[in-house]
Order: sequence, then structure tokens, then C-alpha cells
Amino acid sequence: MGSTNFLPFNPTQANQENDAAYLADATRTGGAGVDAIWPSQSANKTLYQVAGGMYALMAMMANKGFTALDTNLATLTAVLANLLTTADVPAGLQVVPYATSMAFNAGKYAGFQVTLTGNPRFTIAGQAPGAVIGLIWLQDSVGGRAVTFPGNVNGGAQPDPTANVATAQLFKVDSAGNLDAVGPAVSVNGLSGLPIGAVNPSSGVFTSLKGPTVAGTDNSTNAATTAWVRQLFAGNTSFLGNGYIILPGGLILQWGTGSAEGPGTRDVPVSFPIAFPNACFVVVITAQWNTGQNSSIAQVEQGSITTAVFEFGVASAGSVNGTTTPMWFAVGY
Repeated sequence: MGSTNFLPFNPTQANQENDAAYLADATRTGGAGVDAIWPSQSANKTLYQVAGGMYALMAMMANKGFTALDTNLATLTAVLANLLTTADVPAGLQVVPYATSMAFNAGKYAGFQVTLTGNPRFTIAGQAPGAVIGLIWLQDSVGGRAVTFPGNVNGGAQPDPTANVATAQLFKVDSAGNLDAVGPAVSVNGLSGLPIGAVNPSSGVFTSLKGPTVAGTDNSTNAATTAWVRQLFAGNTSFLGNGYIILPGGLILQWGTGSAEGPGTRDVPVSFPIAFPNACFVVVITAQWNTGQNSSIAQVEQGSITTAVFEFGVASAGSVNGTTTPMWFAVGY
């Protein structure tokens, strides 16, 4: 809470004109005559309004935490400078003519738009901490133009290179006066930006918003990217009739079919597409009926499962005529 020593004059409004009388008062409209007597009711009304208005203004400043005193006019002027007017608010947008080197005045404008006919560089100054500043780059009919950002702009994205397309990006001014991107750049083609945490290379390449692609063994809080997911399976899959997939963490799934065998066949080996590095947990097998009337059953031979192979046999469940092909699925690591 601030303070003020400004006080209202005649706060009870005693001995002063009412509004209607003051409206018609010739002294109010024409001023007091030379060496004339100023009637007290007119003078009291005038002084009441002047002092009352000034008191209300200073009380408002005090309520906002300022100290508004009449003891030093320079100090009082500095306090009143905290009142914002249209002169203190930057205009919305300045359309800047293209030049190979441009200077943006963020003290006067909250945004800048440039039609790119080349590859410019620019400086920006005058920005106040906390301000939001927008940059709009419009490609000409050629397109492919790039921008060199100054050192006090962090995270600036290169404009979409498509001809005649505009790219917009917003920045927040920090306490040091730097412009920090608050989001990616946007054009009709979507979002663009630099890798998170990267320094703008001013390369002119339009890239998608993305995060870092780390090693497949990474166990940090980095966001997973499509490249990171794909590298987990690179070289770890074989989508064939007899195939396999190695999942993140080392779990391996394998599948396939064995040879067609008749009933009573025993100890037929089946090699896994790849050997399990550590162990095979389970092999599940079922029979595919091939020819004739067939009620035979394919079974994994007891004790035959290793990391590289298992064996199966075909048992008869009744009258049989034909062959059975085993279809199997194995899980290990």
C-alpha cells in the first residue's frame, strides 16, 4: 500500500454551486474579470473539482502501491509516468520493406512482417521484458528464402520455403531482453521448428517439429520419436513364413511350420529361425490337416526344447489316412 498527501478541497461541498448553476456560471465559461471578485460559491465549486480530481488520481496511485507526494515535483512526475497511455503500447504490426539487413524496433511495434525476396539478416531492439513479439515471413513467388536470426533470438524457425506462403512465430521477451520462442512456427503446411534444445543454424531447411533421437538403450525422460521406435526394431524382425520379432527389452517371439508327417512319426527336428540367446520358455504347436481323413495330433516331444531347436511327433487319435503339418509358436529371450 502506497501513500499520498493530496487531500480533497471542501469535501462536504459546503457553500458551492450545484452542477446546473455551475454549468451556467459566466465566470466558469468566461473566466474571472481583471481585479474582479470571484464569487465564493463559484470558486468553491471550481476548487472542489480540481482538487477532488487530483486527489482521486493520487489516491488511485497510492492504492496501487506508489507514493504520490507534492514535496518533489520530479519524483511525482516519475510516479505518474507509471500510468500507461496509447503512447506506451506498441502498435500491432509493422510491414517492413525487404532489405538484406533490417532493424526491427520492438519498442514501437509488437510484430513485424517481411516479404522475402532474398536471404536477409535482421536485428531487433527496444523490447520490454514480458512482451510478446510476433514475426511473420512471407515467401515471394520464388520461395526457398532463409533468414539469419540475431543472437538475442532463441528458437527462431526457418520459414516454410513454399512460394507465396507465410510463416508466423511468437516470442516472449525474458528479463535479459532475449526473445525466446514460445512455440513452433506455423504455416498452412503445418508446424515447423528446430530440434528441441538446438541452436538455430539458419540453414534455410524447413523441418518438422521433433525431439532428439537417442540410442535404443536410452532410459531417460526424452520423448519417443518415430525414429527412436523404428531403430528399436531395425534388424530385429523377419516377417516370413518362419519368422521372428525381437521386442524392446529382449523378449523374442518366433513362429513357423514343420514338415508334413504321417501318424506315428517321432522326433522330427524344427530349427528356430534364430537361436534364443538365453532360453526358450514355451513352444505351442497345433496340427494342420493336409490330405485324406485325418485325426492325427502334432505334439512337442518331451525334453526336446533347446535354445535352437525343438522336436515334434504325430500321434494318431483314431482312423487316419494322410499327413499333418505342425504350426508352432515359441516365446523366449
